[in-house]
Amino acid sequence: MANLWISRHFIDEIITDIEKYAPLETGGTFFGYFADNGDVVVTDLIDAGPDAKRGRYSFEPDQDYQLAEIERLFILSNGKTTYLGDWHSHPNGSPSLSRKDEKTLLNIALSTEARCTHPVMVVIGSDPEEWSFNCVKFVHGKRKIWPFYSCHYENLYLIVD
Repeated sequence: MANLWISRHFIDEIITDIEKYAPLETGGTFFGYFADNGDVVVTDLIDAGPDAKRGRYSFEPDQDYQLAEIERLFILSNGKTTYLGDWHSHPNGSPSLSRKDEKTLLNIALSTEARCTHPVMVVIGSDPEEWSFNCVKFVHGKRKIWPFYSCHYENLYLIVD
């Protein structure tokens, strides 16, 4: 099983954001690199942005803001780090991926603009006081005649350093 490496500081930022917007869903974007051994290393977080839409059972980031931040970080790193995927919360719920989450993961992987064929998705749930993280990385899938699709992903082991 591959690992998702993330700093304690970023975990604290994520939890702070979740608690700020609870009981609404919130989220953000991971930036970093995929190691040769399959591990995922987070070097930066991008928040949801000023025009993000948060709902009780849905979350939509401010895409223009996030794309600008992704471009800024990519240029700043001279192309050594890149978009890795996203995280979002399921307040008072399970960290399991919903069908909508799976479809989003598939759409990211199949998007030529995202340039991320194996995106990561982290869902943070609470029950309601203890946060639990579900970390996955897209492996393969395809779109089929609506509303069908296949989305296969592997679990990642979360390592907080």
